[in-house]
Amino acid sequence: MMKISSYASATGVRVAALILNAMGMLFLFPFILHNIGEHDFGIWSIASSVTDYMLMIDFGVSLACTRFLSKTTDPKKWKSIITNALVLALVVMLLLLIVGFGSLIFAFFEINLISDRSLMLVIGILAIEAGMSMALRIYQSILRTELKYLQLGLFEILRVLLRLIGFPLILTLGGGLIQLIIYSSMVNVSLFFSSFLYVRYIHKHAFFNSTLINLSIIKKLFNFGKYAVVVHIAELFRYRLDGVFIGMALGISAIAQYAIMITIIDMCVQILSRFLSYWETIIIRHTGKNKELSVEYMFKSITIGFWITAFFFASIYLFGKTFLTLWVGDKYSHLADDLTLFSLLLILVVFQMSITPYLNGHGKQKIDAFFALTEVIGKAIIAIPVIHFFGLKGIMIATIFIGLLVTIGGRIYVISQLSKTPYWLIIKRLIRIILPILGVLLIFYSLLMAMESLDFWGSVPLDLAIFLLYGD
Repeated sequence: MMKISSYASATGVRVAALILNAMGMLFLFPFILHNIGEHDFGIWSIASSVTDYMLMIDFGVSLACTRFLSKTTDPKKWKSIITNALVLALVVMLLLLIVGFGSLIFAFFEINLISDRSLMLVIGILAIEAGMSMALRIYQSILRTELKYLQLGLFEILRVLLRLIGFPLILTLGGGLIQLIIYSSMVNVSLFFSSFLYVRYIHKHAFFNSTLINLSIIKKLFNFGKYAVVVHIAELFRYRLDGVFIGMALGISAIAQYAIMITIIDMCVQILSRFLSYWETIIIRHTGKNKELSVEYMFKSITIGFWITAFFFASIYLFGKTFLTLWVGDKYSHLADDLTLFSLLLILVVFQMSITPYLNGHGKQKIDAFFALTEVIGKAIIAIPVIHFFGLKGIMIATIFIGLLVTIGGRIYVISQLSKTPYWLIIKRLIRIILPILGVLLIFYSLLMAMESLDFWGSVPLDLAIFLLYGD
């Protein structure tokens, strides 16, 4: 049984890393934007997307490793699972290293497969980073399975500190985009390597035994992972692929405005993940032992996620324009309304992070992948006409509509079948979770309207923020 104190301390450390990173990025974001220019900043924004896409090429082996380790406590099975996961990861690592060094060689000899040489160099560097990270990510799976989120949080704080110290130093010394990418990749690989060293330290071995290599186990890992990774690719499509599309359609420089919103929403998603990822292993573990308890944990995860989402929505609605003005300048303050709407996508993140572990624990990753693909295809079908009428907001409207439709009509129905719980009871429970949140938001909105009618609000957020930052 999980201890509340353990959850609180682990989550607290990981959120502290996020807050530290967010505070640093508040100052670094405009600093980087103005130092490297909109063109290179667009490539910088694409870089995180490219890294995520490349890490997905492991076919979900790290996700599969977490799932299978969570279902057993037998040390022999652990060693077998990890050994075969490492074999699969090493094969993918070799392929990525070939792609990475090949891209760098092509760029060096100016054989550009992509029109932008800088982007070619970035892809090469990131492919090498992803390749070197593949096997090391397995050791993060071990720590997640053992609920070592406190240690993972400390590693994150170290990574954040290295980035916050290194980025300004590089730019001050005259470095540019490529130097930033190289340094960032080195720091990221160091995080994964720290996980390996810690596992090696506490277990006194690396869990690899060549005599345990088994093709059938590799196939099981691959068959689970390939469906699990589809779900994560769909999540990336929901957020970052739109940014890449904007770059392709309107030019790299046009990504800057969209990147501003994505950066803020990604911070919110990262904070959400720190609260909800702790429940992932717990939910999976109990699907085979106590199905009722696993459902309770799933709803607990949803409840926590919804309250956090409501907090983000209210904060962005209230301070979005002020924040954007102080952060990146008045030029971008008009993005506040789009950003508020964008924050509603966090509802879908909560459902995905809470429901997917439950389905994975029951071995229903194929069904979950089907729902994820349905969301992607449904969004693609209605996006163009919706964008025609609503512009950029259309992407968000289409995503929210299709996401909720698939979740309520598909994922929740499957949960009712697996848990032997009537569908209407699950919907009723979700409504009971949502109603208090809506009530609080309604009170919040009513207070704002009352302040506005009394001419109290005006520019208070901006004046207050300026006072806190600059004093008199």
